[in-house]
Amino acid sequence: MLGWEIRANTPDFVLLGRDSLIGMPGELLFKCEPEALLFATLVHHAHHLARAVWAAVEPGHVRIVRALLEQASRRFPGAGERL
Repeated sequence: MLGWEIRANTPDFVLLGRDSLIGMPGELLFKCEPEALLFATLVHHAHHLARAVWAAVEPGHVRIVRALLEQASRRFPGAGERL
């Protein structure tokens, strides 16, 4: 998905990951909960520059992820049950 590799895939969760050229590798966790989909972004800040970049990027990241998940829930109702 958008260049992210699948690092783990079980009936309970999917973990996507991506390395970084600027010292900011990240992982995206998607886990089905009884009433919702848990989504977590895990980012490693290898140095102060990476921390500053993430601080600038994070608000847009949150908006984009939320929009993608909302769009997916409308297009594929019940898809989280099959994650």
